Amino acid sequence: MEISTLKMFVKVAELKSFSKAATALDIAQSYVSTRIHQYEKELGTELFIRHNKGVELSAQGIIFLDYANRILSMVDEAESMLRQNSNAGLLRISTMQSTAQTYLPAILSEFHKQFPEYKLRISTSNAAMNIEKIFRYEAEFVYVAGYIDSKDISSVKLTDEKLVLISNQRINNLQEFLSAGNTTLLAFPSGCAYRKQTENWIADQKLIIKNIIECDSIPAILSSVIAGMGYAVLPQNLVVEHIRNEFLYAHELPKKYSLIPLNLCYRKDMKLSEGMKKYIEINKKLPFI
Repeated sequence: MEISTLKMFVKVAELKSFSKAATALDIAQSYVSTRIHQYEKELGTELFIRHNKGVELSAQGIIFLDYANRILSMVDEAESMLRQNSNAGLLRISTMQSTAQTYLPAILSEFHKQFPEYKLRISTSNAAMNIEKIFRYEAEFVYVAGYIDSKDISSVKLTDEKLVLISNQRINNLQEFLSAGNTTLLAFPSGCAYRKQTENWIADQKLIIKNIIECDSIPAILSSVIAGMGYAVLPQNLVVEHIRNEFLYAHELPKKYSLIPLNLCYRKDMKLSEGMKKYIEINKKLPFI
């Protein structure tokens, strides 16, 4: 359905003539007639009854005219809103749960202060799924932990997150702890960058994770670790309060595995509005300085 065809339909219905509608729209009568005829074929019904003196709306055409007027009215309203405020728009942002709890609130708050007209739609997914959302045009911006290797994606590194192993008891020797064979890893489902980093670390030590319990909720993972179900690897700033209150103990990972980049990603071919450019700028400044 094209807006231009709807406008032709409404004008013909108003003037009861293809020729008068063509003159009013400043286009050829043959084009108006052809487009309306094609549209009727697409819909599988006649919108107009043709006769020697002009045209009249059919029963189906009368019903369709009401919908057409409403659609065109909404289009006019949307265009008017955008002309009045070029900053207005929608930003769909998909983030990891950890980023949503740590960095994102301050970023969104600052952006909303500067661009209150923007509608924000926030969703959460793991790193792999967030990348897929960009390719499916389901989000303008996504947050991804880990390294990005795609010629179609622009990536802005925001910070290095420090990963720690957490447990409900002190572990004096991680190697011995993991070698015991009776330990359980609590982790997000496959696609999580933190889980992948953990699996790489353990595999490089020639060890095997025999038992993995998958959780798609940070509170569920933390509560399970506190209850003694197993251990987890998460960003340190996500668990600092639990550590301070001695509900959890944090253990340093080898440097090679402890740092993981956090990136803001978007499509390279996306046309950036002023609001989008500002969103990127805010991410670079807050709260990573």
